[in-house]
Amino acid sequence: MTTLTPPFGAARVACAAHAVVATLALSLTAHVASAQERLATRRSVTVAPTYQSWSFGDGLLQTTLRGDTVRAGRATQLSFPVTAEIWFGERWQLDVGAALVDSRVSLDRRDATLDVDEYALRGLTDVKVGFTAHVVPDHVLFTVGLNAAPGGTDLDSEEIEALRVFAAPAFGYGVPSMGLGRAATAGVVLAREMAGWAWALGGSYELRSGSTPLVISSGLPALDFNPSDAVHLTLGTEGLVGPHAMTVGVSADVFSDDDYASNGQPITSARTRLGPILTGEWQLRLATPQLRELVVYMTDRYRTKYSRAGAKVPRSSANYLDVGASGVAPLSARAGLVMGLTLRHHTGLESDSSAASAAARVGGATVGLRYDRSNYRLEPFLRAQVGRIDTFRATADVREVVAGITLARRF
Repeated sequence: MTTLTPPFGAARVACAAHAVVATLALSLTAHVASAQERLATRRSVTVAPTYQSWSFGDGLLQTTLRGDTVRAGRATQLSFPVTAEIWFGERWQLDVGAALVDSRVSLDRRDATLDVDEYALRGLTDVKVGFTAHVVPDHVLFTVGLNAAPGGTDLDSEEIEALRVFAAPAFGYGVPSMGLGRAATAGVVLAREMAGWAWALGGSYELRSGSTPLVISSGLPALDFNPSDAVHLTLGTEGLVGPHAMTVGVSADVFSDDDYASNGQPITSARTRLGPILTGEWQLRLATPQLRELVVYMTDRYRTKYSRAGAKVPRSSANYLDVGASGVAPLSARAGLVMGLTLRHHTGLESDSSAASAAARVGGATVGLRYDRSNYRLEPFLRAQVGRIDTFRATADVREVVAGITLARRF
């Protein structure tokens, strides 16, 4: 089966992060159609240059890691992600992804400490490489992934402040972070058909070294620390509900400790452990003669409280709910009108007052064109969103404008 996601952003690549196993678990099938599709598509390359800009009304107050207060007026990002998928025979799959990015947070007033009027984060993102072995095609998969940081992981103070904005789930930036450091993942996915439904169970272990936006958003700088390892578990299923196809998935991420040190000496008071993260996903692909595609989806992610120095941090849990619908209306044999609606409700983390932990109520619409010819796909799009952000210190009305184009080539 094919896992459908909203088609309005950079293509996701199965690679070193835990999304590898989760995506594979939801994209398995016991049907012959998947093997036939692989025969037709041996290699693919996708590029998706995108401009994304959020404006924060009268300004979004943010407390820096130094304890100062700044007011952000706008956050813009120009990204150029590239992904590739290559099949070797019928059982070996290689995925590679990276991006060039230029991200800037404009300040209403100059940051006197850093002596800048904007925070910038630019360069080459981490390169993600994933390799999947279809040991028993459509039934047993083994995957390994690597995350490399050619641009380095030693972010300076300005870059960390920028990252605390661009890593915010409320904004949904196409390239939310960079400089995460080295990571390696190994996982297994088992799948079979039962009672007319395709089921898949996946598990992986991720070994990490480098920085992480989750720790940065918790108020600790990503300097001189050993990040936690992680275990990722996913269960997914897909089947028919009348003429429609439904996909359901649940996953859990469990972490070890993030350890900090200064001059080689452990800082036990700063030791942090992220609480388990639980995620549920639901998608319904509706069969309708009027549209080529019509998908309704919902994702709910619950982040439990994190602990510091062995004690739970009060008000540090949060829930992230995203719902939406997307469809493609035919304009001709090769062209279609792409439409989408999204709604986002995030409770945020009251333990922190940065944009990365903000509560959000945001909604928007997307419109675009899809043109397919032979092994090519061209899809320009525009998106607009409006809503309200609450950092638990101040609120701001926010607006987003996005323009992008996706170019895909199958060989």
